[in-house]
Amino acid sequence: MAIQLKRARLFEQVADILEQRIRHRKLVAGAELPSERQLMTEFGVGRTAIREALFHLQRAGVVDLRAGSRARVTAPNAEVVMTSLSSSAKYLLTDDSGIRHFQDARALFETGLARDAARNATAKDICHLSNALDTNYKSIGDIQAPPRNLEWHHG
Repeated sequence: MAIQLKRARLFEQVADILEQRIRHRKLVAGAELPSERQLMTEFGVGRTAIREALFHLQRAGVVDLRAGSRARVTAPNAEVVMTSLSSSAKYLLTDDSGIRHFQDARALFETGLARDAARNATAKDICHLSNALDTNYKSIGDIQAPPRNLEWHHG
């Protein structure tokens, strides 16, 4: 029994349904997707729509495509997220209102990161951060102060 789809942008509809299955854990990281032929039958579309949907999901970082094997579900990583955001960021930075929107989005993102870091910080993490902030505070106005390596390794 084929799923009924609208005719406009079939590949997007296929990709959306597959992405929903991944988000709802019906397909988990490492799992193989059904074959192209099985997907064609399930969705009632041609090979082109299935392949475009899989490429779309690959660009989103949720599917890994390799020649000679079935597509596999992957967990998005920071590199994929940043790559997909970079073209959006470049577009936003082309005018003043875009720069403001970008700054708003950055503040929202950084607030979430800070909240997550605070929830998961160990005593060692807090001590290291406190030392880094002290060093930063002491160097305010001292343009001759040598740069310090304040690299932080969580854990």
